[in-house]
Amino acid sequence: MLTPELLDELPLLRIQFAGIVAPRFPHLLAQLKLLSDIFEDSADGVFPGVFLAARKETALALRYTAKNTDIISDHVPEIGYADDSLIVRTVLKRHRGLFRDYCRFRKIRWSKITLAP
Repeated sequence: MLTPELLDELPLLRIQFAGIVAPRFPHLLAQLKLLSDIFEDSADGVFPGVFLAARKETALALRYTAKNTDIISDHVPEIGYADDSLIVRTVLKRHRGLFRDYCRFRKIRWSKITLAP
């Protein structure tokens, strides 16, 4: 759900995400950082022009990853973050142009986020 409270939660979510250990999904942490950064920057007006659909899907991915209960428990060895990674990657792919533009804006290499050219 897209609410102003998500902005207040971002610092705690970032701390929670930093504790993720998911060697099978090596880009997940960088992807979550990108999602949280663009969400905050678009809300603050630092990076304007983010469509509502992209903001809602970004919020969904952040909230889903932060949930303790999801489709595949995060505590399942090897695959615990598979569902989280899938949702995050889907949001990144659906709004690829927007996220690439944001990466250029923040001088982040897109290939470090997605392994895509």
